[in-house]
Amino acid sequence: MPTVSGAEFLIVGPHGDASDDANSDASAQGANQETYQFAVSGLAAGTNFNSGQFNVPPGQSSKGWVSFQVPNGVKVASVEWDASGGFGGQPATWTVGG
Repeated sequence: MPTVSGAEFLIVGPHGDASDDANSDASAQGANQETYQFAVSGLAAGTNFNSGQFNVPPGQSSKGWVSFQVPNGVKVASVEWDASGGFGGQPATWTVGG
């Protein structure tokens, strides 16, 4: 049975409206070098924005969680956010300690 892990994101709208689907923007990289996409499973830690959808007006922010199903025994090594949809943007990557 897989383990559900999650990452909390704070999205800020510096100018214009920021809107997208957090579930498709986020992924987790396992210590086994496999990439894991979002899981439908919820987390007790917090909500998944609006079923992954967020819309942040200028000067505002929104906080939410994205969950990932990771096989038992696999630790999450990093979390990535790529709002470009794979079209040339630079993703942000955070290393997970532990």
